[in-house]
Amino acid sequence: MESFYAIVYCQIRAVADEKVSVGLLLRSGNMVKFRYSHDKLTIIKELLPDPAYRLLKAGLRNIESFFDTYEEGRAQTLPENSLFGDLLVPAIEPPRYTDASYISYLNTYASNLLTFSKPFLLTLSRVDDAVYETLYHKFVYESDQILEHGSTIYDRVKKKVNPSIRSHVNLDIELTATEIKDLVIPTKVWFIGQNKVDVTGEIFDFEKKTYFLKNEIANHLHLIHALQGTPKGKKGAHFLVGKEPPKKLSDNHSMWNNVRNLKYVTFVPVGELQQIHEYVIEHKVAPFVKQNMVEEPNDED
Repeated sequence: MESFYAIVYCQIRAVADEKVSVGLLLRSGNMVKFRYSHDKLTIIKELLPDPAYRLLKAGLRNIESFFDTYEEGRAQTLPENSLFGDLLVPAIEPPRYTDASYISYLNTYASNLLTFSKPFLLTLSRVDDAVYETLYHKFVYESDQILEHGSTIYDRVKKKVNPSIRSHVNLDIELTATEIKDLVIPTKVWFIGQNKVDVTGEIFDFEKKTYFLKNEIANHLHLIHALQGTPKGKKGAHFLVGKEPPKKLSDNHSMWNNVRNLKYVTFVPVGELQQIHEYVIEHKVAPFVKQNMVEEPNDED
């Protein structure tokens, strides 16, 4: 089967045929890849009525979740180190609506909030993740995958969020059993506050060494569980920020997927940081530890 890609657009104003590229679908044989830009979605939010934006966001998430599940199932039927290599045919085939003919149909007749370009054929002898990344950066958005030069995900996130929440929370504070009775291990957290419930936020770099990442996640989840044992516990608002790591980092990718599916936390993609600011302001969050009891760091993020 021929390889092709199609650009996914958000229709901003149908009368003027005004649209914004927001995602990319690629198919090569039984391999199907799809990703959308969280940063673009943040921009689009300002251009659409709230109901339309929520519908768009839900639609993109559902599509991404479907193809993630499909690729995970396909990978289990075709081990990367198989002795048969490309001769081993996966048992799971892509859905019919990822055929080029159906994408062409959608391009011609669909008039929904999400639309597809016509399928563009690829004549490359090999289509892999590197090809997908090149096309995604060219036609959709680059900053989802590439941080500002010389910065880390911690720097980038704190630079965007800290100024708007610093008066409402404790930033970069180490908590001990003095502040939280059931906290066995002293734990540093990006931010913590409280109102009717405890509110926390943490950033994870899912591309760091697996051992260190595992320990950081375990320590933070221990903090959350300890908070659930406090008088204001049980239902806290716990925000975790992170970016999807490459799938070749299989252990890290599995941890990323498990963390974002936890029921008692809110996983926040880098492109949707405004929801942290909105929650803190709307719920009038106050510092967890009184300001005169702790020396706040002067972060120059």
